[in-house]
Amino acid sequence: MDINKTWKIQNEKSVLKTRIYEVFDLKCYLPSKKIKHNFYSIRMPDWVNVFSVTTDKKIIFVKQHRIGKNIITLEAPAGAIDKGEAPKNAALRELEEETGYVPDKLILLKKISVNPAIQNNTCYIFLALDCRKTKETKFDHSEELDIVFHALNELNKIINSDMIDNSLAYMACLLAKNYFKL
Repeated sequence: MDINKTWKIQNEKSVLKTRIYEVFDLKCYLPSKKIKHNFYSIRMPDWVNVFSVTTDKKIIFVKQHRIGKNIITLEAPAGAIDKGEAPKNAALRELEEETGYVPDKLILLKKISVNPAIQNNTCYIFLALDCRKTKETKFDHSEELDIVFHALNELNKIINSDMIDNSLAYMACLLAKNYFKL
């Protein structure tokens, strides 16, 4: 892309800081049109999303209430990557905390920008294979989850239904479908 078609950030100012994210007001200039415009950027930690399959070929999902849309969702275990933590370690940690399961093998399926129009973070989507229960769950302070299992051979039905309403969990299902060639 022509460098003149790229917005230049002239100034940025934090306008809201929370435990999870920080919002910045960006004063920008576009050389190709010689215009100024303000944008907002939400800066937050990177995430992991872990499509997990047990040794007996069952998909491990978590069901939880999501307050942003005020709905109950079916999702892959997921969470934020702690500062300084490797994505693979975060995936293993989140899977074990939320489900009590650990995999024999962990594969990175995709690294993707969550919503680059307004967010700066990346989601690492992993596939956890041959998971076995080793511990009890250890939810974060504000988490309340139910663990739900579906047979791996039901994945196409799950994808083609309205069961999953979280875009990153849905993408994890599509990537797993592709991996397993279902």
